Amino acid sequence: MVDKRFQIRFIGVVVFSMFLFLLMVGWTVYSNIWAVLLRDTQNPYFLMVKKQADVDIFYKLTLLMIVVAVISFFISHKFAGPVYRIRKASKLVSEGNFSLRVNLRRGDEFIELVHDFNNMVKNLKELITKDKEQIKIVTTKLREISKDFREKDLSIEEKDKISAELNNLTKELGEINAQFKV
Repeated sequence: MVDKRFQIRFIGVVVFSMFLFLLMVGWTVYSNIWAVLLRDTQNPYFLMVKKQADVDIFYKLTLLMIVVAVISFFISHKFAGPVYRIRKASKLVSEGNFSLRVNLRRGDEFIELVHDFNNMVKNLKELITKDKEQIKIVTTKLREISKDFREKDLSIEEKDKISAELNNLTKELGEINAQFKV
């Protein structure tokens, strides 16, 4: 089992729903048939046949419930596997790992969701890579400006030029920051 809690709950809901349906419909049909057959008779043959039918129905319903449980297990696996992979990948992305991709087996559910998730992670990685490059450029420029201020006697024109450059860098950092809607 991939996600034991989810799959057991899913199987339980399917089996319980099937049991209620069979109980309601089956019992109604079964009891009505025997009510008609046994209405005016106490024929021992009919009573023996009814007892045998009761046993047969019990065994067949038990077998049907087992088959439904097994089928619902395989169906739940088609859901639980992808959900488990997406949850696991989400945790890794929240820790900063943007290089992963979620892959599903053929026939799994949520293929569109996984495709969108992978695109989101890819876009986040591209955005962060671009921002890191811009921050690196801005940091280098700031170091050069800081060095110029320490080492040189600057004229007013040079100070104005550096001030304009600082304003441009501030604007670039603002643009980087504006890309995130937090």
